[in-house]
Amino acid sequence: MACVRWRRESDKEAPGELARERADFRGSRPNWLDVRPDSGAWFPLPFLAQCSPVPSPRLPISLLLASVTALASSAAQSSDLFFGEIPVVLTASRMAQSPLDAPVAVTVIDREMIRASGFTEIHDLLRLVPGFLVADWAEGSPTVANHGLGDAYERRIKVMIDGGTVNSPLWGNTAWQDLPVRVDDVERIEVVRGPNGAAYGVNAFQGVVNIITRSPSTQRGPSLISRVGKNGFYDHAFLLSGKAQEVVDWRMSASNRRAVNFEPYLHTDTAGRTQLNEREAITRSVFNLSATAQVATRDEISMMLGLSDGESDRGVPGSASYPLRADDERSLFLHLGWKRSFATDSE
Repeated sequence: MACVRWRRESDKEAPGELARERADFRGSRPNWLDVRPDSGAWFPLPFLAQCSPVPSPRLPISLLLASVTALASSAAQSSDLFFGEIPVVLTASRMAQSPLDAPVAVTVIDREMIRASGFTEIHDLLRLVPGFLVADWAEGSPTVANHGLGDAYERRIKVMIDGGTVNSPLWGNTAWQDLPVRVDDVERIEVVRGPNGAAYGVNAFQGVVNIITRSPSTQRGPSLISRVGKNGFYDHAFLLSGKAQEVVDWRMSASNRRAVNFEPYLHTDTAGRTQLNEREAITRSVFNLSATAQVATRDEISMMLGLSDGESDRGVPGSASYPLRADDERSLFLHLGWKRSFATDSE
């Protein structure tokens, strides 16, 4: 049996200002509980007994236990999401800090998200960033824009690999399909979703993309990766790392892939003319080698060498102005770094 005795707020003996503090147990009267906040009905907790009996529904004990277990599990999952570890970002202000303390909005695409996305190209991962758009076209490299402000050469976004700029010094764009790293080499991507020219200068008008590769110490032993798909798509890779507790930690990867991005098809324009659109098929071989050595207690030397080589088959079949052709594509990346820690808590 359960019972409730209630009165209207107009019958309440407490002052008017206390009547407005009855709803959520946080006022000066924590023993008052609302029946319905918009009705003015309330009852004091001591009056739950000694009143007219009201029949209460009877529920099976098993159903009650299942409900309690489900509520406890849901509360645990919610608390895990809320109290989860906040990642530390480096790109916002060139200092290690929480995204909550960063002076600009930062999105982190970690290794778990990269693996769950299923993307095989690095530029496709930027589709997961709020406000970022990724477009591909048959006559060149894909382009990335922030809030729609972009063109064929995304010179307004600075792109880096481990802090080293990979934007073209001539056009300012990024050859996304020719980057000397693959998706399997990336530990996380930090994206600054706004201007950051004060920290990075030119090209950082719309944002900054910092591709952070996996440390040689995070993986041991060989790995073999193979992906196949329709239209002749394949992506095969081999990864090898050094043994633990060696003087030099190193990691090497090599891959070969082929993909048909655009197939020729008939297109009718607004004037009623029918034409055949361009095609694009890429073939790339990528080699990457990274190594770190702790030469002293406070000094660390790092090196990364990357090479991408292949060709892109472009053009319109049977066209005299855009004939079928094979464009050779090659890029080389070399990065040397020296890091010294001036104190145990130094950034």
